[in-house]
Amino acid sequence: MRPGTSAQAALAQAAFSGDQPRHFQFGFIAASDVHSARPGTGYKEQDRARTVDFVGGRRRGGGIQSNGPIESLAPEQVQASVYTVFNSERNASMLYTGGLAAVHSQGRSREQVWDALKRREVYGTSGPRILLWFDHLDSDGQKTPMGQQVSAGDNPRFSVRALGSFQQKPGCPQDSIDALGDRLQRLCGGECYHPADTRLDLAAIEVIKILPQQSADERLEDLIIDPWRRFDCNGPSCEISFSDEAFLEDGRPATYYVRALQVATPTINGAGLDCELDDSGQCVAVTFCHGDDRTPRAEDCLAPVQHRAWSSPIYVQHQVGLN
Repeated sequence: MRPGTSAQAALAQAAFSGDQPRHFQFGFIAASDVHSARPGTGYKEQDRARTVDFVGGRRRGGGIQSNGPIESLAPEQVQASVYTVFNSERNASMLYTGGLAAVHSQGRSREQVWDALKRREVYGTSGPRILLWFDHLDSDGQKTPMGQQVSAGDNPRFSVRALGSFQQKPGCPQDSIDALGDRLQRLCGGECYHPADTRLDLAAIEVIKILPQQSADERLEDLIIDPWRRFDCNGPSCEISFSDEAFLEDGRPATYYVRALQVATPTINGAGLDCELDDSGQCVAVTFCHGDDRTPRAEDCLAPVQHRAWSSPIYVQHQVGLN
């Protein structure tokens, strides 16, 4: 994470080139962001060498190649490798099995999905298919969904509903086997999305509040409150409501979004980089999950992670005297 480049920073920043500060308003989605034509992966947490987007280096014909089998490099080759420029051994420790974009649409046609994207009624997950709804409630109980802007002359109220993702069964469902046959092994190692009837429990719902800049001298770190509120969950479904009792007193616009957190489950590269500590607690060696055979291909580098879904924000404008 580079300071100042997060979505939170973008939501807090303003441009002051006109009479009024101007702010971004966008929706949140997630994606695998890989370069191997595997959109919407959401793979199971196994077979790291196949399901995350790293490729180890090898020397062939005097040059470093980025494809083919993963092989070790001799020390002098490692020094010359283009991968060392980009710290590939670190990158390989950070790559997950892929995020997913979710939309609230009226159907599954391209037009309906694009319409939901344009409405910003979208959210992202870290991979599991968590279900999430986040709405603003007006004085009549009418709902305005995530991604929208509303005006409020009173302290705003919100509701959140979430469901944990289905636990996965091994292998592939029969319809995938019938459709793809032997290609399943090449595509996904014979492990498909194969939901059971039970869902994983949710641990909590967190609310993030951001106050967009109103003057250039406001510091971003003072405007981002993460988390602003936290509600513990107990079970696979969680439903909460809350209001911001400080909104009118603040007298300024505010942006809100929510995170639904599942209970921790084993995840490929879940710990990122790890440290070997000495007796005084100082890091003396960094442990990598390498992209070459310094880490065995069969090693999935599993560690517990609370997978999550991020809603698109709701943008609340302050309007004095609005009922």
